Amino acid sequence: MPDIDELSLGARLSELTALFAAASPVELAEAISRQCREAQGMNSTSLAYGELCMTDTTALVERIATKHMGFRDGGTLVDIGSGAGLALLAASLPHRFDRAYGIEILSGLHRKAEENLAQWQSQSANEGSTSNISFVEGDITEIESKLGVTALKVSQTVLFETWCHLDVLGVGKAPSSSKAEFMPAANWWSDRNLALVIIHATVFDGDLFSSVQLRAEECPVGCWFLCVTKELRTGPRTNMVTVERVRCRASWGEATIAIQRRVDFHSNME
Repeated sequence: MPDIDELSLGARLSELTALFAAASPVELAEAISRQCREAQGMNSTSLAYGELCMTDTTALVERIATKHMGFRDGGTLVDIGSGAGLALLAASLPHRFDRAYGIEILSGLHRKAEENLAQWQSQSANEGSTSNISFVEGDITEIESKLGVTALKVSQTVLFETWCHLDVLGVGKAPSSSKAEFMPAANWWSDRNLALVIIHATVFDGDLFSSVQLRAEECPVGCWFLCVTKELRTGPRTNMVTVERVRCRASWGEATIAIQRRVDFHSNME
């Protein structure tokens, strides 16, 4: 079941959409994306920008929590290709994840996501919803080796179970009493607390999506996936099933979202 009642969820979602309708319209994020790709010489179509409707994103996570088998208490939410961060904020509302984590390769969009997060957290309470939200700039195919460095650089908490605790006196803008918790070179895909991965795969090319597929097969049994447009391979070889397909609104029109889950076929057949 959701960690927040329906009335409170509706109110918080209305607050979120109202706040960013003017502050962070999709046209602004598209312009930032285009400028970053030109400046960084990143011309791959895999980096083209698009956003899911915030209302529909919240509804998808609520659907998993209510219609399907739901989430364990807590867990980790990861958004791959998090852009300006609004989908992650919307997805964090229905369930109190221990941590929610957005990964974006384009520096301008990453900065915009951090601005949006700060604005949201300064104006909103977090009762019943996820409060530990952060964004990381990096390539999803390489991010495992960068998370520890990012944690120190921005003085944020990263999501893993095996922790190192370091004093960060003089690091970034953190106060002297702060702690940075991180696991360098960690493979977050196999972290046993991973509960939900959002994969914005609409424009992912074959090589990138194949890389995501291989990593998804390392995720723990029970982990959920929201795959936009493309779907992870299913069956006994991948231990993946498609639970449902849902049409959602997106900045480019409509998108089909595959609700998928990691299972253990061998265990289920015993």
